[in-house]
Amino acid sequence: MTIKEIIFGRNKELPASHTTWSIGQPAPFNLTYYNPNFGKKYNSLVLSEMYNRVGAVNAIINFISTRCAELPVQHVRYLSNGKKKVLGETEQIKRLQNPNPLHTQNTYLESVYANLLIHGNSPIWMFAVPGFEIPQRIEMLPPTQIFAIPEQSQDLYGMPKIGADPRFNALDHYKQYLNGKFIRIEKEELIYIKKMNPNREGADWYYGMSPLYAAIRNVDILSGIYDTVNTVTQYKGALGFIKKISRSGQLDPMMDPDEKDKTEEKLLSYGTKSGQRSVFVTPYDLQWVRMDSPLSDFMPVEMDEKQFGHLCNQFMIADVLLNSKLASTYNNVKEAEIKSYQNCFMPLVQNVLNAHSVGFGMSARNEWFEADYSGVACLQEDEKLKYEALEAKRAYYQNLYDAGLITKNQILSGLDMPERTEPEFNELKGDETNTETNQGTEETEEPETESNS
Repeated sequence: MTIKEIIFGRNKELPASHTTWSIGQPAPFNLTYYNPNFGKKYNSLVLSEMYNRVGAVNAIINFISTRCAELPVQHVRYLSNGKKKVLGETEQIKRLQNPNPLHTQNTYLESVYANLLIHGNSPIWMFAVPGFEIPQRIEMLPPTQIFAIPEQSQDLYGMPKIGADPRFNALDHYKQYLNGKFIRIEKEELIYIKKMNPNREGADWYYGMSPLYAAIRNVDILSGIYDTVNTVTQYKGALGFIKKISRSGQLDPMMDPDEKDKTEEKLLSYGTKSGQRSVFVTPYDLQWVRMDSPLSDFMPVEMDEKQFGHLCNQFMIADVLLNSKLASTYNNVKEAEIKSYQNCFMPLVQNVLNAHSVGFGMSARNEWFEADYSGVACLQEDEKLKYEALEAKRAYYQNLYDAGLITKNQILSGLDMPERTEPEFNELKGDETNTETNQGTEETEEPETESNS
């Protein structure tokens, strides 16, 4: 059964729960914090509903978020010679491990990654105290309540002015819609992480592109659900259909076309929004029949193996990692896991950690948060091959040293080992021999000087 059949397929026999709907009646369910005239390409609230109610979407996003959040994070500094130094348990790492009283590092980062996949952005509020280098508290804010306000905007939601050049329409501040009012948040208080969006048009540029929106548009059944929920949330209407009223022994009531046009013009003269025609007049006697079934009845959907695999591919992961039985051999699963890290997990983690590094002010000192992949089994090389490569590297440096081309400290640096402070470790092999010879000559010449005197 298709999504259209599920929603609109039972028009012949109306259940008892179907009633006539009028404008004053409430919609089947209510979603707030969304303005239909806002101008975003996608409705963040509908995407949240799909994550909450569609099991396949929930499983994929949770799988990616958990894998990314479980990676250890380290604080490193890049040196002038191109090497990096791990700084250990710094205050920045401690803040990431204990972001706020309600979350640990794992639960906090899981929320950040999940929102980035669902909405294309993750706003993080920082509570900074004067005199402290790092924020004393960081919290994840709901993306559906945060609006980016550019310098040239035309409404409270931050819709850019018509004709404003996006090159010079920089972000001015943010607003949070809370309890029926807007609260201003300065841009320095937020770490606003977002996905790439090359389209510099409208409001989408400031929010990034939602990977979930792009994914569900390629799966028919999810695309149909999105359109259905989006219609309800945008226009505050109810699910239902229009039918013509016919009465026995009565002619169809028809309105004169000229009278229809005059009525429409009179009604439209009271104002429109964003160029949309708010009302229309029809010459037919029609009735809107409301379907009282809650929208949750339409949300639990079953996807076949092909649709689920296609959805996984949109998120750059393989369906065999989520217990798919198709081609699930050991080698295929291992290769799929490696590709998932390379194509999905690593870019996502780097985006989030880099944004935190900039927000904490670490990047100014060339210091960054980085994920430690040494514990990921599928990314580790074979131990024997690793040892052979290291031995070949050591022999290469040894030959250069024997030829008098590099010093001992250069060997240690090339092998990623700590350098020594003794003078002989900074001298070439020939220079060491000359130094020892000169020192021996000076010692033997001292008695002669004394005897001569």
